[in-house]
Amino acid sequence: MGEKTSFYLLYHSGFYVSKGKGLRHLKTQGSNKIDGYCPAEIKVFISETGSNAIKHKDDGTSVDAWVNEMESKNDSCILFYKPQGVTSAMYPELKSNDFVLGIMNDAQCEMLKKYVSHICIDGIHGTNGYDFELITLLTLDDMRQGFPCSFFTSNRTDHFVLQIFFAKIKEKIGEICPTVFMSDMAESFFNAWSNSFQSKPKHRLFCTWCVDRAWRKNLQKIQSREMQLEVNKILRTLMEEKDADAFNIMFNEVIKKILANMTREFCKYFVENHANCINSWAYFHRLQSGLNTNIHVESMHKSLKYIYLKGRNAKRLDKTIYALMRFVRDKLVDRLIVVNKGKLTSKLKNLQQRHKTSLSFSTALLIENESGYIVPSLSSHETYLVQESNINCSCCKDCCFPAWQKIRSRSSEDQDFPILDQGCAADTIHK
Repeated sequence: MGEKTSFYLLYHSGFYVSKGKGLRHLKTQGSNKIDGYCPAEIKVFISETGSNAIKHKDDGTSVDAWVNEMESKNDSCILFYKPQGVTSAMYPELKSNDFVLGIMNDAQCEMLKKYVSHICIDGIHGTNGYDFELITLLTLDDMRQGFPCSFFTSNRTDHFVLQIFFAKIKEKIGEICPTVFMSDMAESFFNAWSNSFQSKPKHRLFCTWCVDRAWRKNLQKIQSREMQLEVNKILRTLMEEKDADAFNIMFNEVIKKILANMTREFCKYFVENHANCINSWAYFHRLQSGLNTNIHVESMHKSLKYIYLKGRNAKRLDKTIYALMRFVRDKLVDRLIVVNKGKLTSKLKNLQQRHKTSLSFSTALLIENESGYIVPSLSSHETYLVQESNINCSCCKDCCFPAWQKIRSRSSEDQDFPILDQGCAADTIHK
């Protein structure tokens, strides 16, 4: 197998030579040249095939070889591995034809330990030719970006197998207790997590897309197409209501309206499956959670399928594993760039822009009451009730909490002050 060799020299090496006519001053920090030559260089060998994923023409043997290679290292990323064709002495419940592979490297482990407050977990098919489901456990970091902390792929994802996955994570990182746990509506994920870890998450949330998909599927119980569309619109409005009192009123009205339109079969389904878990799918309950949807997991899976797998089913499992490890590597590099260069995410950019815009707002329009502050919108005729909710919020503590402190200390003065971001988890804002 041939290789391509590339040499990379230090960018700062060399002497500064001005290309201009001297009309402009040199930038404040000066030239990036060191006025000398650095002997350091990087020599890179690139395989002509562009991939070292395939270690053997037989996929199973290739995966075995990769696992053995990883397990030989001190920082093995293998949580658990059971190939097909063998039995497990530790877990005899696993059948001979079952395949189970759990992956978590040291970097992923540290990220999960550090940012454990928000856990999102979801599965996806179509990443290999065997229809093994790929499950990703993802957390949100300090920049509100999703980071995949562990992968799990298997031909079965029932409660028993999922419990193995979570138990192995616990063995590696110890006891953890997330504030928010988001998954699909099936109880297998949450029950397996609860059986593995002692402390239960404060918020147990359903993926919005999964709830909407369940509603659309069961709307087929309604014969009229027009009625299906109307009921779906009503349910979406109900889900997105952010005021608890308004939601309770709307919920009762929705039940009456569905019954009045002779959609009793769907109404029965809705009451039995959703009335007893309102806090898991209604928006008003997740205002304080700092997590609205599982868009981070969906975005990760799309990147994996359409960028790293180039929109094709990988067929071979070794190629899928290789793509996963490349994805984690690239996420770590991106995070390193953000941390060292101070690159702002879109979330933080929007926060800063809102704070900057709010500087033109006068405290003369601010109304203080026993519940908080009534603040008029700068873009519409609506008003917002701003209440202090969680002063220890870490999602945007660098800008929102200092702003809130200024509001409290300067509200009695006729000065400008910054308005809190409407999406901040540290404060409760109602229209």
